[in-house]
Amino acid sequence: MELFKQTPSKALFGTEEALKEASPVTLCEGDNSETNFSNGYLTLTSHRLLWTDMAAIVVLSLELKHIRSAYADAVRTSEGLPRIVLETKDAKSLKMLFTNYGSQVFLNYLLDALKRRKWEIPTRDSKSTSQLTLGHGISAIEKKIQLESQTTESSLQAAFTGDLNKLMSKAQEMVTLSKKLAEKIREGKGSISEDETVEFKSVLLSMGISNPVTRETAGSETGFHKKLAGELATFLEPVLRKENGGTMSLADVYCRVNRARGVDMVSPDDLLVACHQFDKLNLPVKLRTFESGVNVVQLRECSDERAISETMDILESRLSGGQESLTAEQLAAFISISVTLARERLLLCESQGKLCRDETVEGLRFFPNLFLTRT
Repeated sequence: MELFKQTPSKALFGTEEALKEASPVTLCEGDNSETNFSNGYLTLTSHRLLWTDMAAIVVLSLELKHIRSAYADAVRTSEGLPRIVLETKDAKSLKMLFTNYGSQVFLNYLLDALKRRKWEIPTRDSKSTSQLTLGHGISAIEKKIQLESQTTESSLQAAFTGDLNKLMSKAQEMVTLSKKLAEKIREGKGSISEDETVEFKSVLLSMGISNPVTRETAGSETGFHKKLAGELATFLEPVLRKENGGTMSLADVYCRVNRARGVDMVSPDDLLVACHQFDKLNLPVKLRTFESGVNVVQLRECSDERAISETMDILESRLSGGQESLTAEQLAAFISISVTLARERLLLCESQGKLCRDETVEGLRFFPNLFLTRT
């Protein structure tokens, strides 16, 4: 292994910091598939790539400053495993074979480290730093306070970034695990009872979207929005049938979907473009915009006539109980929807002549239109 050099240990030097880990990873030079460096631990730092065998006896190191480019191999192995290709400045190449998932995430971290080039940033020892802050009087105190503040800020930022990267890595692993478990249950494998299967399915559903659509997996911008629309419809249909009266505001959809995805969150613009694909793809949900400008996603079988009929039935039940009017807050609490959607329902009934409004300092109330029932 000419590119990687043997090093005594995985200890980091100076300002070097660990960025990402992956395992098991096999190192291959060029197109040669035979190697003695298989199924080891690969660690990316701000300065180097470190490979360690499972027994932690052999430690190899490759400095990032020698790497000219890194990219995903277009051709996978016969087993369908992904590889990352490294090309050095002296025209040599190396392939890193990833047995498990995570090659694309690792490549993103590697490209970011190559772009930042932290190994070129000069370091100052404590002696030279203290010499810069030498002085007299108030100016020396101000310089010392400013230096301590910068040092604290850098430390906090480094700690936060490291913890966030580790969290994202673990989240991706959990998503992969949930996908495997879901496939196991779907195939009916494993020694678990029927009751345990039902309970386990509910747990997996609560974990959210197991394999979220991304631009990398979709291949194109148009394909990404179409696949995202299908993912949204699959996720939202059971939610809308179970709660919210078959309708959910676009803001609530944005929060629910991103919470379910966990990682690779969707931007508001991408969500809106995907929702506009519902009708073109003939999906079981649709996007609707009320006259007030409120955007909602609702089941395709939902109609104005159905919403008006349900709202009027609720008002009739209140009239029989001695209540003469209905507010958006009361309707929202009664059928478990947001106040915004409840107000749109009442305005819809008013536009069809079913209700009359009474707008006072206490708010907006709706009464039944007695001209339709009394002559």
